[in-house]
Amino acid sequence: ACVCVCAQSGAYPLVLKAMSPWFSVHERGWVFGVWNTCAQVGSVSADVITAYTLLHMGWRQVFVLPASFMCVCGIFIFLCLIENPRDVGELPAHTHTQHP
Repeated sequence: ACVCVCAQSGAYPLVLKAMSPWFSVHERGWVFGVWNTCAQVGSVSADVITAYTLLHMGWRQVFVLPASFMCVCGIFIFLCLIENPRDVGELPAHTHTQHP
């Protein structure tokens, strides 16, 4: 449990760093609010998927399937994450005109 908490606590600053260049200060509250719903949706869906996996595939797969899924997601993010909007011809969010 301690390892999980430590890993998750380090993830949020990374999400902030990756998403901040894409959204203005005025948009970030809404965007990060939507982003944070993944914790609630993930916990509900994890219970259902874990129960199904345990009943139909055995207890070992309860550990193997999520770990495999996270490895695939990590590789996908590593290969596809665009850190800077300028890399794709967009202006960073802080350079857009902002309305109060």
